Amino acid sequence: MTKINATDDELAALIGHEISHALRDHGREKMSKKLLTSLRILAASSAGLGDIAVSGTSLVGDYGINLPGSRKLETEADLLGLEIMVRAGYNPQGTVSFWNKVLAQEKAGTKVDFLSTHPASEKRIVVIQEHINQMNK
Repeated sequence: MTKINATDDELAALIGHEISHALRDHGREKMSKKLLTSLRILAASSAGLGDIAVSGTSLVGDYGINLPGSRKLETEADLLGLEIMVRAGYNPQGTVSFWNKVLAQEKAGTKVDFLSTHPASEKRIVVIQEHINQMNK
């Protein structure tokens, strides 16, 4: 937070985001998906499908289910957090400015959205701004 010199509105965006994770019980949801992936891997291994099939099951679980699901939960927390901060009296543009500051800190080319647990900052900003525009209608 000190690197980006967060304003009160930007801090409210971050706190609203984290509160949203707790309200939506995202930690439990992530653990359930990981458990299902682990059970699939165990089943493939027990069935004697071989290392390639077990590795494939693991990759499909991680990149086909867990990571996209995690990004979806992050987006949900962004949008619910935005609504929470607005109801608490903070400026919704604080969320956009927060992510613009984070984006400025990211090194070019080091973040691959497909392999990430979080959406790319550029995508987050677009989705958040669209949600703010909808809230203002």
